[in-house]
Amino acid sequence: MSIETFSYFCQSQFMNFISRNGIFFQWSERFFSFLLKNRIVWLLWVFAGIQLIGIVDPPLEIAHSWRQSFTAMVTRNYVEFGMDWLHPRINMAGEKTGIVGAEFPIFNFMSWLLCKAFGFQHWYGRFVNLIVVIFGAFHLYAMLKRIFSERIAFHTIAFLLCSSWFTFSRKIMPDTFSVSLVFIGLRYGYDFIFSGRFTHWLISVVFIALGVLSKIPALSLLAIAVVIPFSKDLSRLRKWLVILGLFLAVIPGFWWYFVWVPYLNVTYGYHLFFPKGLIEGWHEIVPLWQLLLEKFYFTSLYSFLGLSIFLFGFVRLYQWNWCRLNWALLSVTVIFGLFILKTGAVFPQHTYYSIPFVPVMCLMVSFGLEGLMVYGMKPRWLSVLAILICVESISNQFHDHFIKDSEKYKQKLENDVGNCIPQNAKIVMVSSANPQELYLIHRSGWTVFPEQVKTEADWNRLRNLGAQYVVINEAVIKNSKFEDAVIEQACKWPMIFGSGDYLIFKLR
Repeated sequence: MSIETFSYFCQSQFMNFISRNGIFFQWSERFFSFLLKNRIVWLLWVFAGIQLIGIVDPPLEIAHSWRQSFTAMVTRNYVEFGMDWLHPRINMAGEKTGIVGAEFPIFNFMSWLLCKAFGFQHWYGRFVNLIVVIFGAFHLYAMLKRIFSERIAFHTIAFLLCSSWFTFSRKIMPDTFSVSLVFIGLRYGYDFIFSGRFTHWLISVVFIALGVLSKIPALSLLAIAVVIPFSKDLSRLRKWLVILGLFLAVIPGFWWYFVWVPYLNVTYGYHLFFPKGLIEGWHEIVPLWQLLLEKFYFTSLYSFLGLSIFLFGFVRLYQWNWCRLNWALLSVTVIFGLFILKTGAVFPQHTYYSIPFVPVMCLMVSFGLEGLMVYGMKPRWLSVLAILICVESISNQFHDHFIKDSEKYKQKLENDVGNCIPQNAKIVMVSSANPQELYLIHRSGWTVFPEQVKTEADWNRLRNLGAQYVVINEAVIKNSKFEDAVIEQACKWPMIFGSGDYLIFKLR
């Protein structure tokens, strides 16, 4: 008996069992039939399974542990102090209150719900991000399938899930989360154009608003709506309703980021966002042009084969002469370019800032693959190319799913170091500007580099601000040229703990 025959036999027997058990089980038949007919479902299941590897690990990855620890701090403070939507709070603000003008806490709220039900765990943030990305990918697939074809839609989602999204869709940060919410909103907005159903319009407005609130760069994808006023096949009423929906959806995000966040910055004195003027951003980016290009030719797709097909996709897009599509993609690119200028030097130095534009790049790769068929490439070789692109992308990122041995000693922080320091004590973490260790210790205070505590005046200044303990990362201090100066100053205070990894001194 062949594998195909055996598979069919098992399926038929299962379906017979379901049918004999009445109407209650009919949904199962529909569900399994759906799975067998939709390869996108299998792709999402495989993606989710791979992403579950190491999902419960603490935020100890080398890449972007700063941003993950920051977000996890906000969530934990909501768990401990209550869900105050308007006042996100962190633990790395030193003598300040810790209230910070961060993203609107939808991501944190979903993690908070899990924490209230099952107790605090940092990895809930990973799980929330992953689930929303999967739902967002499915809705993007449904929209692209309707606009183009099933094959273009499937390839676009496959490339997206294997791009930089492969890394960031399981991190404790709201970047892929926000764009995925916008995907859901765009899909229902597109459905409204054809169905005219008010519920589709309302769902679209709500999810787009939530996505933009979660992180404002997701706003750039809404630029595709530039083609709506020029669509002759739409009624005037639906055109105005779509435009009105987009306008209503972005109002909460604009209020949060341009009114409330500046208020929090001025009132509580801790700035997270430093937006630049367009000219200022340009002058900051020009010296970093090589880093900026790298964000697009490698660390977006993580595949040079994918990059070559992406470039070919531009040629095919021009040859197809899809006028409205060209204008839509150009609009997204221009709006995203303005976002790059507004972030200045920050954009070239952070991989995840390109996340909102990666779906556009993946769509262009799909166009490139379709273009190869014009030159006689058979569909099976098309599939081989797509698989090679995905394998190359994942192989360049899969290491991020595991914690390096050099970082594992930090997992003992809360027990070994935290037990020596009272819960409400202010501490100085001598390591780097990364709040990772401060988060793991579960204390509030300062994160400083060794050169910031090399003199007696530095220690006295921190003590006068309220610092009660100093925790020194021995691995960091030994690689610093200021080791002797820092240790000399530290030894003037009583040492209460030493493990070979960390030293703790009490400031009387």
